[in-house]
Amino acid sequence: MRLIGRIWIVAACALLLVACGTEDAPDPADVPATPIATPPPAEPDPVMEVGPIIWAQELDPDTGEPTNVVTRFNTESPAIIAVIEVSELPEGTGFTAKWTINGQPIDGSDMEISASADLEHAWIVFRFTRDEGQLYPIGQLNVVITSSEGDLREGSVEIGFP
Repeated sequence: MRLIGRIWIVAACALLLVACGTEDAPDPADVPATPIATPPPAEPDPVMEVGPIIWAQELDPDTGEPTNVVTRFNTESPAIIAVIEVSELPEGTGFTAKWTINGQPIDGSDMEISASADLEHAWIVFRFTRDEGQLYPIGQLNVVITSSEGDLREGSVEIGFP
């Protein structure tokens, strides 16, 4: 009887296993996928853009925009101004201007400026002036403007007789 009892127990277990397996268990292919929540893409930091050097004799007093744009200066010009237009200017960005005349450095003429706030738009201005009663030398005036962000702009302009 022991053998029959064991067979009976094995058969009952097999039936129970079959019955459990035939339950209406969801097929994994029928279960809808739950989307994983992802944060929205982060806005990229704006990239600073630096325009070319614009030569001017005057600026708008309110905006700093060049108003008297020139391609040549004379020995009596009131000022020689190199201007660059910058967008998305981060606070603390520095700019340096180095001047030369006819390929020779002009002693004491290096200039520096830095942004005191984040600005969407700015005019960066470097003004080269002469002393009262003095004339600018005749020749090719060159300026190299570099930013602490690695941007470099170079421009030259002729200074001639009036």
